[in-house]
Amino acid sequence: MGGEQRTGPRTGVARLVRRHRRALAGVAAAVSIGTLGMALQPPDTPTRPVVVAAADLRAGRLLSAGDLAVAHVPAGVLPDGTFEDSGQLLGQVLAAPLARGEALAGHRLTAPPAWSVPPGTMPLPVRFTDPGATALLTAGQHIDVLASSGPGLDDVSAFASAELVATDVLVLEVIAPDAGDGGILDTPAGDADGSLVLLAADRASAMAIAGAQARANLAFLMHPRPQ
Repeated sequence: MGGEQRTGPRTGVARLVRRHRRALAGVAAAVSIGTLGMALQPPDTPTRPVVVAAADLRAGRLLSAGDLAVAHVPAGVLPDGTFEDSGQLLGQVLAAPLARGEALAGHRLTAPPAWSVPPGTMPLPVRFTDPGATALLTAGQHIDVLASSGPGLDDVSAFASAELVATDVLVLEVIAPDAGDGGILDTPAGDADGSLVLLAADRASAMAIAGAQARANLAFLMHPRPQ
């Protein structure tokens, strides 16, 4: 049987490969492409939580829970000073407006004022003529505001005596000349008298005081404190 050809496992495999070489080539190409795609796919980008505005917020707003939300964003795109926990921001005041979805950073916040404005009133900064008298005022006092000199409120007659401008006005805060931090209530350059009194007055009284301040020297009468 010397002329008889013998076939073994290797010969059978070789024939099978030759017979299906096109199909096998396609499978190999698909595997190569899939492996290459996995190699080129970037790893999962790390994210971190950040507090954002839940709606458009205006400057001066006292932040509450409904104003804030927490989003997850790529860690590398966030500026410094952002927050992960909204709880620490409740009660803070916005110094600048925020758009919905915008990350909240520390430089967008300002401390809430030490005073609160009673309902129906608005804060009004006033400089009285006598700085020595202004130094007697403290927060919580009630005063009557007087126009003590200059033309009358009708711009015609002169004052024969002090004219009553507003009554029972609340003193919110007395700001000393050296107590400013560069804000809008600070003493203007060149002012000899830097005393500034923040009053709480209803709209009519506030307008009367503002009008008198533009044309006359302001003084005040202090109400006695309740016993």
